[in-house]
Amino acid sequence: MMLIHFYLKALNISLGDDSPFDTAIQVVFSNIPAPSIIPTTPSDDHIYYNRSVPQPLSLKDDCLDYLNSKVMALETEYRERSARRAKLQRGIKAMWDELQVTDRSIPMTESVALEYLDQLQKEFDMLHSLLRRMTDDYIGKYHDLLLALWDRCMVSQQDRETFIESLHEQAETMDQVKQMVKDHIQYLQRIEPHSIKVFKAIKVRKTQIQKMVEFEKTASDPRRLFKSSFQLLEEEKWRKTCFPTLLRMEEDLEIAVRELECIMDVLWFYGFLQSNPQKQPRRILLQVE
Repeated sequence: MMLIHFYLKALNISLGDDSPFDTAIQVVFSNIPAPSIIPTTPSDDHIYYNRSVPQPLSLKDDCLDYLNSKVMALETEYRERSARRAKLQRGIKAMWDELQVTDRSIPMTESVALEYLDQLQKEFDMLHSLLRRMTDDYIGKYHDLLLALWDRCMVSQQDRETFIESLHEQAETMDQVKQMVKDHIQYLQRIEPHSIKVFKAIKVRKTQIQKMVEFEKTASDPRRLFKSSFQLLEEEKWRKTCFPTLLRMEEDLEIAVRELECIMDVLWFYGFLQSNPQKQPRRILLQVE
């Protein structure tokens, strides 16, 4: 009962009238001051436990189960609000210092009332919008460099947007923004030569596949038989070597991808190409546009 009383006061909420238990609990609380700190052990002579508690409050299982579920629900909300308050206060303090704000009129208290959390949120959003503009201005200085590195490292548009958003969401100071940008650029520069190697291997493989497609179109044309014997001989040689050549390209590509995976600490998406149905499928990188 004391826990329920404490949480109701801390959360600045009241029980409804939907349950007879809630109505009885409110009667018990009506003339008792709520605890100011989370109670740990009940006192034997505390007024919560006198014999004149209103019905249907009792020691029956249904009542105890209801009280327990009420405590758990209120405790969950209290913890969630406490975590939100701590995050907002930490961010506000950091941005106050970063932006050198002199008007720090919002008190840093232990309250978890929604009214107080709304005040914190409003202050946080206002400060964060200022920091966001400063972040965008700073990113603008590195726009061309980032764009070139992203292109050479084959960074998807989604990953680019995710990085920019991480600056806005995670950084609470410009020092953090600068460090995150610096780390990201160094990371891209580290993987750049490996990414270029993969890109070239993909391009070579794509060209080879296109040649094979074009060759099959030409080979199905009956007019090819009127070509010179030398041309027909060259085509036959190419027919015999094109697929083994493609397999070697696949191996080169897989090696390049493995090297890049080690640097990036990620796994790329592979498909399968079988040169022999009886053997283990050879893994290949799916075509990257």
